[in-house]
Amino acid sequence: MSSDETIQLTADVVAVSHDRDGTWQVLLIRRGAEPHAGSLALPGGHVEHGEPVPEAAARELAEETGLAVEASVLVPVGTYHAPGRDPRGRCVSVAYLAHLPGLPAPTAADDAATAEWMPLHTRHDPAAQLAFDHQTILDEAARLLNPDTTAGAATTLFRHERDAALAERDAAVRAADAIEADRDRLHDRFEALQAEHQKARTSWDRERKRFHTTLST
Repeated sequence: MSSDETIQLTADVVAVSHDRDGTWQVLLIRRGAEPHAGSLALPGGHVEHGEPVPEAAARELAEETGLAVEASVLVPVGTYHAPGRDPRGRCVSVAYLAHLPGLPAPTAADDAATAEWMPLHTRHDPAAQLAFDHQTILDEAARLLNPDTTAGAATTLFRHERDAALAERDAAVRAADAIEADRDRLHDRFEALQAEHQKARTSWDRERKRFHTTLST
């Protein structure tokens, strides 16, 4: 290996959902640029300087498909680092699994010419082979969704979502409590201002009466 070899860090996302029949679907893009232009691939891309890898994965998913997911709910699938996996140079990719309920409609953008949901089982179709080593990544992610392993990593996927939902709920409760406290403080301040206003008005009325009494004597 050359001593001046540069290793690039990338992130890929295996986004899955259920259709109405309960069949697993996977979100794939069709690459719009080389290498592998026109080939199916997982959403993903390079990690920016100083960017946490899970956040890079969530960002790339949003940029290429228009679908948002919190980095905190991404479940690691594996790290892929075989030499030659990317013709552009030495790339190490961290892959994540994400569950997007309701089969949301994607919108292709950035490096993606198209973005669409496809049945997970079509990964076995030779016509649907993926670019880079994404086939390997998809196969390993699919094993996490196998009913025989649901008690393991697949459960982690939904536990992450549950924990994220609970955290969001707790944040909403804290925000509501803060709003309630602010309302109480504003109410107290309003009443204090009203009291000050009444006190000033009473003092003004007293001074006005004293002035008129002075004028009449």
